[in-house]
Amino acid sequence: MSWFWAGLSAGFTVMQGYNQMQQGKAIENYYTASAAFAEFEGKNKVLDIKKDVVYALTDLKEKLATIRARGAAGGLNIFEGTIFNNLVELRENVGEDLRLETLREIITTEVYKNKADTLRAAGAYAAAQGKFGFY
Repeated sequence: MSWFWAGLSAGFTVMQGYNQMQQGKAIENYYTASAAFAEFEGKNKVLDIKKDVVYALTDLKEKLATIRARGAAGGLNIFEGTIFNNLVELRENVGEDLRLETLREIITTEVYKNKADTLRAAGAYAAAQGKFGFY
């Protein structure tokens, strides 16, 4: 009769190990899904930054066209003097803004990529712990 209880105990131990393994897989799936969402969120942030860049370029083109048109309408040479200096200064200021936006895009991409990689690593660790609990 004691062999019956020993067999039952061994069966329950195997079931407990199997459940730990399944729990590890479930946690890994959760972290994998969280990593995918983090990547998606990062891509959305990068698209917002790119949209800001497009708006900045459109605004630059409008301002440059306005300065040239007003200067030419007044009979001024737009390639020298104050008008030319305004054009150069406007280009330099917007160029610096575009460089900063590009840097912001790179940093945002890396932040969300690192976040996703960390979540994937946590999922792999959880799966390994589940397997370790089985053995």
